[in-house]
Amino acid sequence: MDAKSLRELAVSDPAEFARQLNGLDYARVQKQTDALGPYSFGSNINVLLITDRRHGLAVGLMQYFGKSTDISVDLVYSLSEAKTVLKQKNIDFLVVVGMFENEENYKSIQMVKKANKHIIVLMYAYIDPAIKFYCEEYGIEHLYSCLTPVEGFVEYMRSRYLGA
Repeated sequence: MDAKSLRELAVSDPAEFARQLNGLDYARVQKQTDALGPYSFGSNINVLLITDRRHGLAVGLMQYFGKSTDISVDLVYSLSEAKTVLKQKNIDFLVVVGMFENEENYKSIQMVKKANKHIIVLMYAYIDPAIKFYCEEYGIEHLYSCLTPVEGFVEYMRSRYLGA
């Protein structure tokens, strides 16, 4: 589906637009990650991915982390699911995948920061003025564009983890 058709679909059928976009996100990440080799952080890293609308992008990242890295990853779609994961393990990275549709989910950022003061919170999304506003509003210091290669995102995470 081309960009013009997607824009028209966004107006005529928002639910179908979201499904199409998630499918495109997933296919793009899978295409990149299939070509990548293993990547090691060298220690036990726990990542919590949270999204409530960019499911394809989040699932693609989760599968890449599980298949090609030594990162332990959980994917959640709501604040209540995030609470459940936090009761089970200490999280090193919270990755917000795309801007939340449900603002309640932004509470997960404060909740995770409260549980681990050393956590690194990252926004993985299409970086635009709205995303930058929400990152500022909710204390998300690290942003990474999902339009760049996934391999670069993992290296960016590693550099943040090492304090570079």
